[in-house]
Amino acid sequence: MKYCFFIIVIIFLCVSLKTIGSVKSKSKLETTSNASMMEYLSSLYTLSNGNENQTSELSRLENNNERRNHGRKNLIKNEDEIEDEDIDKNDENSDEYQSENESEAENEAKPKKKPARSPRRRRRNSFVNDDELKILKQGWLRISSKTFLQEKYFPRITKPNFNHDYVDVTPDSNFRKNSFFNAKRATDGDYPPSENSFFFRLSKRNLYYSLNKKNLEALGALPIRGIIIAEPNKGKNPKAIDSYCFYIRDKVKFQWELCAESAGERAEWICRINELKNIFNDNCKVEEIQKLKVKDIPVTVFERKVNQPIILIPQPNRFCNDDWNYDAGGEDWECDCAEGSEQSPIDIVTANAVAAPIVPVFTYTEVEVKISEHTPDGQIKGHKFLKMKNKNHMLQIKADSFGQVVTLDGTTYAAKKIVFHTPSEHKINGKQYPMEMQVIHHGISDGAISKNVVLSFLFVKTPGVYNKFIDDLDFFNLPNPLVKEKNLETDLYIPKVFYNSDYSDIPIMKQFSVYTYQGSLTSPPCSENTIHYVAADPIELGSTALELFQEANKIPDMRDSKGEIIVSNSSTANARQVKPLNGRNVYYFKVEKEVAVLNKKKPKIVEKPQGHYEKVIKRINNYYFVKDRNPSGMPGAVVVSEKEAKGLTD
Repeated sequence: MKYCFFIIVIIFLCVSLKTIGSVKSKSKLETTSNASMMEYLSSLYTLSNGNENQTSELSRLENNNERRNHGRKNLIKNEDEIEDEDIDKNDENSDEYQSENESEAENEAKPKKKPARSPRRRRRNSFVNDDELKILKQGWLRISSKTFLQEKYFPRITKPNFNHDYVDVTPDSNFRKNSFFNAKRATDGDYPPSENSFFFRLSKRNLYYSLNKKNLEALGALPIRGIIIAEPNKGKNPKAIDSYCFYIRDKVKFQWELCAESAGERAEWICRINELKNIFNDNCKVEEIQKLKVKDIPVTVFERKVNQPIILIPQPNRFCNDDWNYDAGGEDWECDCAEGSEQSPIDIVTANAVAAPIVPVFTYTEVEVKISEHTPDGQIKGHKFLKMKNKNHMLQIKADSFGQVVTLDGTTYAAKKIVFHTPSEHKINGKQYPMEMQVIHHGISDGAISKNVVLSFLFVKTPGVYNKFIDDLDFFNLPNPLVKEKNLETDLYIPKVFYNSDYSDIPIMKQFSVYTYQGSLTSPPCSENTIHYVAADPIELGSTALELFQEANKIPDMRDSKGEIIVSNSSTANARQVKPLNGRNVYYFKVEKEVAVLNKKKPKIVEKPQGHYEKVIKRINNYYFVKDRNPSGMPGAVVVSEKEAKGLTD
C-alpha cells in the first residue's frame, strides 16, 4: 500500500507538469508567431516610388512592433551589425520574447517581481532609413522554384475564412499562381497580366512581391544579403514561355527562376540586382539595355481594306515565236509550229495524189488602190491607198477583200491578204521554184471564223516573160527592210496572174488544175484547220522580176560617211522548210482543157536586130459594142457615148 501511494503521487505530478508545459509552449508559440510575422512584414514593406501612403503604412507596422518589444529604443543602425534575416525563427525569438510569453498560470504561481532581463541577441532595427526603402525597380515578373513544393519552407496558408491551403503552383513548371488574376482585366496595368504574374519591388534590402500593383501585402521576399548572383538562363528555346527568364541563387542554395516579358526587362532586372551585390558587367550599360528594349517594341501593322472596282489591265507577256525569223527555215519556231501534226508546206508527190472530181469556186474582184473612207452617215471623209508592205520578213498586201472562195461544204472564206515567198515553200516532186504567191482567205461563215483557205501560185523562171499581175505591183520599186511600205498605183485583180503582159484581151477568172490537202498557215502562229490549194502548173516569170522580189527581203547595200559601200550579207530567203504528211492525203483536180496561162502568139522574127528591147507600160482604153441594153458585167467597164467610142469629135 505504501508503495502504491507513492506511485499514484508520482503519476499525478507528471500529468500536472505536462499540462502546465503544454499551455506554456502553446502560448509561447502563438506569441512568437505574431512577433515573427510583424518583424517579417517590417522588413518587406517599402516605399513605391516615394509613395507617402506606403511609407505611412510601413511606419505604423514598425512602430507597433517596437511597442510589442517593451519600448526598445537602442536601435542598431550600422549595417555591419545587422544579422542575416534567414536566422532560424526559434533562435530569433527564444530569449527576446521569453518574459512576454509566459502563461498566466505560471505568473500566478510565482511571487510578483520584475523579471530579470536575460541577455538578448541584438536584432535588426524596426525603423529603416529612406535610402533603404527607395524602390530601385518594380514590375511584373513570374516566379518559379521547386521550393514551393516543400512544406518545410512553405507550410499551409491561412486564408481570410480561416481555412488552410498550400501554395498553388503550375504543374511541371512550378510557377506560382496568382489568385488575384482576372482574365477580363489582364490589360489593366494594376492587375496581373497573366495567371503567374506578381508585382515585384526591388530595394536595397529585399526583392519582394505582392498580388498586384496597389497591394502592399508581401507574399514572399528574397533578402539582398542572401543573394549570391542573378544570371540569365542559357540554352532555352527562344520561343518558349520562359525565354526571358533569369536565375537567382542564394546562400541557402535555393534557386529561384524569375521571368520577365521581354529581353530588355530581363537584362535590367539582372543588372539592378547584381549592382546591389557589387557585380558589374559591360552588358549593363544604359545604351546596351536600351538596344534590347528597342528590339522589344512590337511592330504594329495597320491594314486598310478599300472596296473599289478593280480594273484588270493585261500586261504584255511573252508569246510563242516572239521575234521569229526565217534564219533556221522555221525549224526553231514553237508551239503549234513545232507540235502540230498537219503543218504546211509539203512536198507534193504527184504519183501519190488522189483524183478529185470537183474543186471550190474562186471569185475575185478588182480592188481599187484609192479607197474612199466614209462617215457613219455615208459622207466621204477622206481616202486611203492600198499599200504593199515589207512586214514579218515578207512582202504582203492587205485589203478588206480581194474576193472569196466557197468550199464544197458551203463555207465562205474572204481573201484578205497576199504574201510572197522566195524561194517557194511548196515543192512538187522535190523541185523548189523561185517564188510562191499565197492568197490567204479567212472564214466568214458561222463556225468557220478560225478556219483558213490558202491558194498558192508557183513561179518558174522564164527569161523575157512578164506577168500582168506582177507588173501592176511595180516590182522595180518594192518595199524593203528599210523602206517598209509604199502606195500601189494600179488597181489589183488577182485573175491577172494567169496572163502574160502581151495578152491584150480582158483578163477573166479561168479554171485551173490544182492540188489540195489539209494543212496550216506557213508562218507563225501556224494555225491548222487550213485547206491548201496549190496551182498545179507553175506560172512563167522573167528573171528580173524574180531577182527583185528576192532582193526586197534583203537589207540594201549602204554607203558609209567616207563614201564606201557597205555590202549587206543578210539572207533573201523567207521560206519555211517542208513538213511531213503524217498520213494526210493530197488530192488533185485536173481541168479537161487547161487554160491556166493564156499567151498571145508572138510575131515571127525574121532577123535578129542589133541592140536590145525595152518595155514601156501604157494604159490603153478598149471599146466594145454591146448588142442589148443590159450591162456586160466586164470588170471596170462603164457606159460611154457613141462619139467617144468611135473617136468622133463634136
